[in-house]
Amino acid sequence: MRPASINGLNCQNCHLDAGAKPWGNNYAAVQSMYPQFRERSGSEETIAKRINDCFERSLNGQPLDTTSREMLAIKTYIAWLGQSIPTKVKPKGSGLWAPEMLNRPADPVRGEAVYVAKCQIRHGLTARACPCPKAPATIRRCGGRTATPSRRGCFVCRGLRVM
Repeated sequence: MRPASINGLNCQNCHLDAGAKPWGNNYAAVQSMYPQFRERSGSEETIAKRINDCFERSLNGQPLDTTSREMLAIKTYIAWLGQSIPTKVKPKGSGLWAPEMLNRPADPVRGEAVYVAKCQIRHGLTARACPCPKAPATIRRCGGRTATPSRRGCFVCRGLRVM
């Protein structure tokens, strides 16, 4: 965790197994897909810009200097993980696993136990999007994503192996 980050999270809170886990929000496609146009900024963004978005939005910290040793180390690691992926190809296992919908009602008791054990550190006691006291809950949503509850649930279930 960087000292400038005030929310206590680090990269592995979102990118499981050091960003290498299939369907664990991994970095496999990053090297091959960037630069890319991003809706949020309305412009083409580099890997360095995307990394800094994570630092600022998900970790609620300060951006890295794009020429710093730390930025170079992160970009080199991402390039190493994606070295065998052709340009503009998104390999199977990138992103999050798309779950099948339940054929039964969700169990709120079990869901609450999972939330307390795995999600509360990020989202707080009241399930707000960001535990940062400086930001309203509507500003920061899981690294800027507005994933549906089913995709968040799949991240917990499959990524963290709690169910």
